[in-house]
Amino acid sequence: MGFPTEMFESNNPLLDKLVCSICTDVLKEPQLLPCNHRFCNGCILKSLEKDQRCPMCRNPTKILDIRDDVTARDIIREFPVKCDCVSVGCQWTGPLGNLADHKKKCRFTEIDCLFAPHGCTVKMRKEDVEKHNATFQDKHLQMLCTSFTKVADENKSLFGIINRLEKENKNLEDELKRANKLIDCAINFERDYKQYFITFNNVSNLIQTKVIGQSVASTPFKAFGREWYLGLYPNGEKNTHFSLYLCLSKDPDLNNPLPNIKVMFSFTFVNFFDNKKSVTVGPTKNEFSSGSLWGWTTAFSHEVYRSDSGFSGDDTLTIRVKIERQ
Repeated sequence: MGFPTEMFESNNPLLDKLVCSICTDVLKEPQLLPCNHRFCNGCILKSLEKDQRCPMCRNPTKILDIRDDVTARDIIREFPVKCDCVSVGCQWTGPLGNLADHKKKCRFTEIDCLFAPHGCTVKMRKEDVEKHNATFQDKHLQMLCTSFTKVADENKSLFGIINRLEKENKNLEDELKRANKLIDCAINFERDYKQYFITFNNVSNLIQTKVIGQSVASTPFKAFGREWYLGLYPNGEKNTHFSLYLCLSKDPDLNNPLPNIKVMFSFTFVNFFDNKKSVTVGPTKNEFSSGSLWGWTTAFSHEVYRSDSGFSGDDTLTIRVKIERQ
């Protein structure tokens, strides 16, 4: 859109020659096309986005073809105009280029109340600001109280969201620590074949359903050419501790049994949140024959397991087995 024609003195002979044929206002930021037709910058850009032809002569025209019409711009800036506030008493006239500076000082220019962001819709002249503020002082205070209450409620809601996100972030950090430790365990497992991590799942259910003397076998693992597994007795001997044993699987060929094997081993009940709290039993040396087992009847307390989520997170029990041939 250009400058409204009613702003300008009507006796200007050049006025009609510098009107945009799209918006029919006096050119604002005039642009010149290769075909010498002139348009407002905003008008011609919007037109060429839809149809890359001159709106007047229909010659093909691209946005890159247009250029600032400096001559027309300078001429229009010298056109005499009236103040926007002529209808309320301002008698100022002067070049268009000086209008912006005049409007900053014009005492007839209406401005928004300083409390408009808080709900005041009154417009006033600059000279009436002090009177308006005195008249509407109580209403302005009420508006401020309403705004501050709204901000306080929003902040309270934001604090709730922040607290929730902090808790979620803490949970994610804990999960990351657990994952990193499992990765470290896997690396150690692949490197030396002397350290193994075994996890038992649904431990609370095992404690409830397994009576004294009933055990659960872990997934088998290989070491020193033999197959091993852990035997976990969820309720041990007194329903107060886990019993845990290292078991050597039976030889597949009973007619040709493999020789006994002597190893040193230990169990560590892993605390994923604080490694210093991890509980280790052993080491001990024992000689294993096919199908034999060795371990501890009171390896780990139920009470310690339940009281620390570093052990019982996700209802699992993770045990690091260190085993070394003697």
